[in-house]
Amino acid sequence: MTISTTSSKLRKKIKPKVTCPEERPTNIGSYEVPTEKDVVIFTKDLLLSMFEAYETGAMALLVDIKEVTKAATILGEKCPYDKNAYKQCVKRVSGQSEGVTKSLVNSLQMEKVDIKALTDNTICSLLEMKSDPMLLVKLLAQETAMLKFALPGFLRLLNSCSKLCLKSQVKPDSKKPLRRMTDQELVVKHFLTNKNYIELIKDSRRSV
Repeated sequence: MTISTTSSKLRKKIKPKVTCPEERPTNIGSYEVPTEKDVVIFTKDLLLSMFEAYETGAMALLVDIKEVTKAATILGEKCPYDKNAYKQCVKRVSGQSEGVTKSLVNSLQMEKVDIKALTDNTICSLLEMKSDPMLLVKLLAQETAMLKFALPGFLRLLNSCSKLCLKSQVKPDSKKPLRRMTDQELVVKHFLTNKNYIELIKDSRRSV
């Protein structure tokens, strides 16, 4: 009785093999019209290649951030003036890099889940996909582009800490000049907060 019940449960878990219906090939002049299955395969291959490019860029960025932070810390030992302020500045920027690291890791995991969901089963039409593939394509393209801005932004922020090692000519009572967010800082803050650029510009104006 137990063996029979177990066997029936195993039979229920086995999913029937899905075979896509064959479409008759057609041509428009010298151009072959792709079948629905061809479009699905193309979409899967595109998503996977985009994800691999994004993953490669993300891993390289994480290594760069770690190396830059280490180099900035070493430079701090040679700081002739406000060494403590410099260390705090590097610590603050390093905290931002840690936030970017976590965001990247989380994004990578989510992309893996979404793309795996698309490629797990046999799919004969784009309409059968669990997620809209075009949204994934746009998301991967956007995040890959953002990676190209992330390292220059952090290099600029870390480099700004070096100003604290210069002998200040500004008197303590003097008024601070008005400040606006740089393009690099906007990119970094956008990456960390998911705010759009208009919101960030407004925030920077309220904070001066």
